Amino acid sequence: MFQISIDTGGTFTDGVLLHEDGTISTAKVPTTPDEPTRGVMDCVKLLASSENGLTTNEMLARTQSFTLGTTVGTNAVLQLKGAKVGMITTKGYRDVLEMRRVVKPDLFNMKLPKPVILVPRYLRFVVDERMRYNGEVITPLNEAEARQVIARIKARGVEVIAVCFLHSYINPAHERRMAEIIKEEYPGVGIVLSSTISPRPMEFERFNTTVLAAYISPLCSAFLRDLDIQLKKAGFGGALLAMTSNAGVTTAEVAEARPILMVSSGPSAGVLFASVLAKQAGVNNIISTDMGGTSFDVSVLPEGRILTTTEGMIGDQRNACETIDVVSIGAGGGSIAWLDQRGVLYVGPESAGAYPGPACYGKEGRKPTVTDADVILGYIPADYFLGGKIKLEADLARQAIEENIGKPMGKDVIEAAYAIKSMVDFVMAEEVFMACTSRGYDPRDFVICCGGGAGPAHIFDIARRLHIKEVYIPKAASVFCAYGMVSADFKHETSRFVRYEARNADINELGRIYREMEKEQIALLKREGVPREAIRIRRGGEVQYYGQAFAIDAWMSEKSIDAAVTRQDLEELIEDFHTRHGERYGYVDRSLLTELAGVKLVATGLKHKPGIPVQSASGEDTRAALKRQRPVYFQEAGGFAPTPCYDGDKLRHGNIISGPAIVEEKMTTVVIPPGVKIFIDRFGNYRGSLA
Repeated sequence: MFQISIDTGGTFTDGVLLHEDGTISTAKVPTTPDEPTRGVMDCVKLLASSENGLTTNEMLARTQSFTLGTTVGTNAVLQLKGAKVGMITTKGYRDVLEMRRVVKPDLFNMKLPKPVILVPRYLRFVVDERMRYNGEVITPLNEAEARQVIARIKARGVEVIAVCFLHSYINPAHERRMAEIIKEEYPGVGIVLSSTISPRPMEFERFNTTVLAAYISPLCSAFLRDLDIQLKKAGFGGALLAMTSNAGVTTAEVAEARPILMVSSGPSAGVLFASVLAKQAGVNNIISTDMGGTSFDVSVLPEGRILTTTEGMIGDQRNACETIDVVSIGAGGGSIAWLDQRGVLYVGPESAGAYPGPACYGKEGRKPTVTDADVILGYIPADYFLGGKIKLEADLARQAIEENIGKPMGKDVIEAAYAIKSMVDFVMAEEVFMACTSRGYDPRDFVICCGGGAGPAHIFDIARRLHIKEVYIPKAASVFCAYGMVSADFKHETSRFVRYEARNADINELGRIYREMEKEQIALLKREGVPREAIRIRRGGEVQYYGQAFAIDAWMSEKSIDAAVTRQDLEELIEDFHTRHGERYGYVDRSLLTELAGVKLVATGLKHKPGIPVQSASGEDTRAALKRQRPVYFQEAGGFAPTPCYDGDKLRHGNIISGPAIVEEKMTTVVIPPGVKIFIDRFGNYRGSLA
């Protein structure tokens, strides 16, 4: 039986076919943004035919699970192509979305445009209802007024209604009743409740996240339904799963009901893969990077631990749902190089995408990109892109860079190409530096892990700029996120708002809340087919020093299902908070009172995962893998130098390559500059040491 995972939404759609013996087959095809299912099915066909000699039906009939990761929802938000959403809120709170947190991202920029509001004011409505902060009803829901509001919403052709009432995180009764009325008055319309999506205080964060969920709901749901239909037509009878933004998977049915879970699902899989690589390589601290065609994603994993956040941003939109802590910028292989009015060079954030693509693709792209620069400098072989399936046009790349960058800057085409390469490397290095230092870490204490098809051509320059001494490049770097999905277990997180002085918390009340959450999540995992013996429960909370505005996630040690909550567990939670506070802010004060501002629970359903094949050592000699020699530009060598190129499929455990050198993989190119030494480990991955 096979397992298939697909990552789509960027420039390329990546696919991984996992065999029972742990070996993998990979595929990469251009994404089809206007019809995402077509790109996914193209990738499936390529996995079947070119890698395994099977028909699509034969392969899918033998496939146990199909996991999808996508940025379709994220792209819809960034491109403002989501649903028409109406919002119903408590009287007096109509403009929370516009007031936001008041503070501007750039305080000194008087011309900064206002953030986009996904629900314009004419589609925001209020009803008379009110709860106290403790859940006590002050004003009952005015049902007659609610029905009048729904009639007005219906007349405006709203596709999804977001219900965001004050203090519904502590008492959701009014929101649930509002949902019942909506179903009676406007059957078929989508409904999203803030008490379900983000049961937290902080009105703006909760309201905006609810609206965000409503905005992407029809698009993501339609994508999942269409994919399910197409897969079944092609003979698939296994489980269709969706990667979630917390590095877990869930069934398509759950994801369709809560599509906000799929926001940033692709990048979260890449971070999960980095954590797996860190464990198998014996690396303590690792930085996960992923440079694809459109973006550059960074996540910091201290002690291999995946960090999460409830302060994520998608463009202008705050997402308060629990997501993997990933920072993304517009720096990828397809990022466009351009000059401002002063003649200063910039790279990104605009991307040429899959179509028209970089100039060297030979389509309609005429703007210079990072990929064009890499082709001119010899980093990407024009005759072996995607294993030779696409022949790149170096002359078109040269023309685009010369006309748009070289001549205006007074540089020849090689100097201009290297300037583009240096600029994008600087931007990415700066992003890695900020991702580390803003979280209290020194990048020099980390190994940097490189994913993405474009990443291995740039990673060593990034590492040098940051004085990082070791680089880890997985063999599957080009399908970084798709491969990460193979390692994902079923995973669900839930939280409840509480407010206690931590050490004096009511243990019995806490135990009751945790038992309720456990019961809900275990029932959900069982519906997904997870047996009870494969379920793991982890309890935690949101803890802060008294008076702080924001809390930090802290955790108890893993316990068996239904285990009682004890004072010792609470002390463990508080101590974990102190540790994490010290890591993040650089100080700890155990004399201060601590507050428990919320309880959390993570329920994991373990999936069967085949072991990763291990190679036997074959010595340092790489002559059997030597493919050819060609000129490649290295500034350290004074320009173009004859450079040995190796066939990545012929390198074996124990092989050592000293730079300058190139490793040509089917879907990526590893550029090894002078002064760098590469060692092939027992998993076939590349471990690079910098002098």
